[in-house]
Amino acid sequence: MKIIKKFTFDSAHQLWNDEWTKEENLNVYGKCTNLHGHTYHLSVVVSGEDGESGMVMNFTDLKRIVKENVISRYDHCYLNDLEEFEGRPTTSENIAQIIFNKLTPIIAAYPGVRLEEIRLSETPTSEAIVSSATN
Repeated sequence: MKIIKKFTFDSAHQLWNDEWTKEENLNVYGKCTNLHGHTYHLSVVVSGEDGESGMVMNFTDLKRIVKENVISRYDHCYLNDLEEFEGRPTTSENIAQIIFNKLTPIIAAYPGVRLEEIRLSETPTSEAIVSSATN
């Protein structure tokens, strides 16, 4: 069985690779080389058995974990300044992968519970997905 908890956070960033010229960055990232922001929509999917409690995991626990480890760090910040993005562009793909890597061991500490998927949308039509099946 799977459950999903959804969150939003607002962050600023700019897509840039220091090893490339300005022209190369513009060719790859276009106008996203400029400082801009998004209201990100994050979905965290966990799986497990519902057991005696009737829950895979208490939504309150999942909310606390994500707020403490993701939202408190990324909400209203400039992502490019964070150490986890040093040498990495702040693409939705990289943000989703970092969140997945951060949450996996924390959620695994709950017996029988597994982080299955992170979905991160930066716009209503653009989403990055990282899943346990592809990691």
